[in-house]
Amino acid sequence: MRERKEKKLPDIWKESMLKVAVALPLRMVLRRIPFLQARGLGVEVMLYDTNWICSWPKDKVTVIGRQLREAGIDVSVHGPVHDLNPGSLDVVIRDYTQHCFFKTLAICQALGAKNLVLHLGINPLLPESALDKWLESSVRTWAPIVDLAEQLQITIQLENMFLPTPKFMVTLKGGLASNAIKFCFDIGHFNVYSSVTLDQWLESLGSDIIEMHLNDNLGEDDEHLALGAGHIRFSEVFRKLSERRIFPRLTLEMTSDKFGTSLDYLMKGDLLSAFR
Repeated sequence: MRERKEKKLPDIWKESMLKVAVALPLRMVLRRIPFLQARGLGVEVMLYDTNWICSWPKDKVTVIGRQLREAGIDVSVHGPVHDLNPGSLDVVIRDYTQHCFFKTLAICQALGAKNLVLHLGINPLLPESALDKWLESSVRTWAPIVDLAEQLQITIQLENMFLPTPKFMVTLKGGLASNAIKFCFDIGHFNVYSSVTLDQWLESLGSDIIEMHLNDNLGEDDEHLALGAGHIRFSEVFRKLSERRIFPRLTLEMTSDKFGTSLDYLMKGDLLSAFR
């Protein structure tokens, strides 16, 4: 069988301030190395299974990290999400969340990842009166995690999951007061859950946005569609980023069968010209 040739890195990516990555589960990473190399892409390793995280195979993960490094592929990690809550009023939930995040930092070190995406775990329907207690509990959980991240020189990126405004992200970052805390802005989550404008998000988060998750949707559900298959106006998004001199790493967060279509969408016309 003839080996399929991957498309080469487009010149516009070489000429721009742009870094592009795709999100993949760990089990798929090694066999996608030729694809990543040919396209000039980084990879964000998705680690959602806390059972696996709590007993992760260090030798196997270290080998994967070495192979990515030898292939010249930039790697980041998306940590566990489901049912974790760093700001929970239940100390058992906080402790388990902290344990999972510590383990994830160790996996980052083995993979050679210098960026880790994590969620706040907050229920945005909490009343305003509960915000102080949430912040107090959150800081207590996050502080040792941030200390370790600083020691390992890993940046933690807080992501806007379910959040109607930037308030919770900005408040938590302020409470932690660490340069190891930055932001990952998910444009799909914004399109579904936000109650304020994109300008308000970008104004609040500013240059601390160092990564953006890209996928599309119709505005009602977090569908993770291919770019161009939903209602998000990406040309406007990129223009607003460029105007504020915000140049995040762009990570395609969708199933791998949508990568080709989405990469082609990014390359068409002058969509990325704002990043030159």
